Amino acid sequence: VLADDSFGTIVTAIIEGRTIYENMKKFIFFIFSSNIGEVFAVFATILIGLPAPLTAVLILIINTLTDVFPSLALGVAPVERNILERPPRRPDAKIMEWPFIRRYLINGIIIGTITAGTFVWNLLRNGWSFGQPVELDSALYMQSATMAFVILTLLQMIHTFNSRSEIDSVFRMKVFGNFYLIAAILFSVVGTVAIVHLPVLQKYLKTSPLSGRDWLILTALAFSVLIFEELRKVVARSKLRKRVPIAV
Repeated sequence: VLADDSFGTIVTAIIEGRTIYENMKKFIFFIFSSNIGEVFAVFATILIGLPAPLTAVLILIINTLTDVFPSLALGVAPVERNILERPPRRPDAKIMEWPFIRRYLINGIIIGTITAGTFVWNLLRNGWSFGQPVELDSALYMQSATMAFVILTLLQMIHTFNSRSEIDSVFRMKVFGNFYLIAAILFSVVGTVAIVHLPVLQKYLKTSPLSGRDWLILTALAFSVLIFEELRKVVARSKLRKRVPIAV
């Protein structure tokens, strides 16, 4: 802008600045909500007298497999639609303001609740009842922990689409608009399937194979986090429309 004071250069600089700022928020939103989900799931099951739904090894895999690559891809996301039609930020605005914090807290709690619920549901459907001990080396615990691992991974993969925009619906955005994100999701999903179904990985990671029916149930359940965020975005766009007319 200093070297070339044309209006076009100023507009380009504004777009670039807003994109960098929004990508930072996407990165933080995804990482924080995902990790809050993991922590909430662990504490929720411990509070009701059960062991953690995820082993330490599975938590480590999630943090390195399904957290790192999608979050990095969100950090280099392309320019969002209508980014110039949004109202400017206040000069004293911060990323960590209450509406943003509330958003990732709620999403994290939803992710954690579904993960813990899946773990408990698998115990119950296999004959366990509240008050009975769950041995960490039992086949039932291994299967339930695998279910929790898979649903948490799928939830986070679906959640990456929520993170692509704070306002725009995922259904109005190009599916392949961020090649790096699609590649990261595919890599994470393939890695998850391998961890669950390859015998050599089952042996060392203490996972159990899932049936096709289980995969379908967990995949359908994972979309609940998308539905919630889409409903929130409808409300957010309505409030923004009252402030500044935008094409939504």
